[in-house]
Amino acid sequence: MGMEGAALSTVVGYAVGVAYISRYLFSKRRSFKFVSPAKLKIMHVLDSLKNIMLNTPEVVGKVFFSIQMAVFTYLCSTYYGAAGLLAFLVYDNSETFVYIVLSGIMKALTPIVAVFYKEMDFKAVQYIIKKSIKQVLIVSIPISALFFVYPEILIKLFNITNPQYIQIVSFAIRITSFGLVGRCISYLLANYAQAIEQNRISFIITFCEEFLISIVAALILTHFIGGVGIWIAILLSETVPLLIYLGMAKYLQMSNEIKNLFLLKDSKLVNFTYVKGNNEYSDELLEKIEAIFKDYSPLFFSSVGGICENIFDHDPSVNHIDVTVRLVDGNAVVLFIDDGELYNPFNNKKFNESQIIRKLRENNCEFDYTNVLGFNKSYVRFNY
Repeated sequence: MGMEGAALSTVVGYAVGVAYISRYLFSKRRSFKFVSPAKLKIMHVLDSLKNIMLNTPEVVGKVFFSIQMAVFTYLCSTYYGAAGLLAFLVYDNSETFVYIVLSGIMKALTPIVAVFYKEMDFKAVQYIIKKSIKQVLIVSIPISALFFVYPEILIKLFNITNPQYIQIVSFAIRITSFGLVGRCISYLLANYAQAIEQNRISFIITFCEEFLISIVAALILTHFIGGVGIWIAILLSETVPLLIYLGMAKYLQMSNEIKNLFLLKDSKLVNFTYVKGNNEYSDELLEKIEAIFKDYSPLFFSSVGGICENIFDHDPSVNHIDVTVRLVDGNAVVLFIDDGELYNPFNNKKFNESQIIRKLRENNCEFDYTNVLGFNKSYVRFNY
């Protein structure tokens, strides 16, 4: 089949890969057995697709982006011919100047925010996202202004010499440059929302930016005002999602689900250090902890002592453990941080069968563990 066969095999390969990994991720049995279409129920397939779309907005965004590129390519070639395709190419590549910096910020932001959010350290999360937004603005605003005032920079960079092409490309650059800042902030907030487990908001932003607003607006505007509607549609797709995010955040804030526009809640915080051989608590610390745990205070103190002593026994080089208690919506999370060797106390079979862990499980407590930058971080969540 020649080139057609190569293209077809690529598509089939991805389709089979999607089928296998989707079955593994959404199947209770975690099986890699061959997927039989006859055994798949339509509702189950649709439910799986819904979960994929809501919980993997970045991946879905790539699909939407591909559709968007096809539509805009068609419209540009229809209304402007080769000049339109060139203008769209220049616009798409011009954003690379900002995406280089934005990509670096995102790679640093997402994992750190996810860890701090898991620890319910909302002040740290807010500090990081504010700092990230500031850095994006410092880069995107000057570049946006530069492209609007001097589109000739991109024209020379892409070596465009045809006067007719230059006019169309310059016009496209000037209009789309207004949306560059909004696109960067929207992209940042979509990834941030995903990092703090607000996948629905992340999906809505991505869906509107990469598909709904851009394509619908382009089709409608080009019908009424011609080719210029393409560039206005791009501008709308890069700015309206930011307004949608602010509107959703404000709605959640009014419904008392969150306390600020960064989708965060208030949390009470208590910090102390558990020292080997010294398990005494100050009166002030006892008062704070008892105010948080109330009837669960004895269970808290016994579990903290048991978990810390287990870590000490496993690694004698550890002399102290930082303990942080956070209370959010009536649920408390206790975080244990030590700099010893890699060790998850909740994977210790003997310790898991101890009376301390059994009591915690009886009280619907949840356990988790992660290792960040060489520090062991063990979590116990008290669900009241």
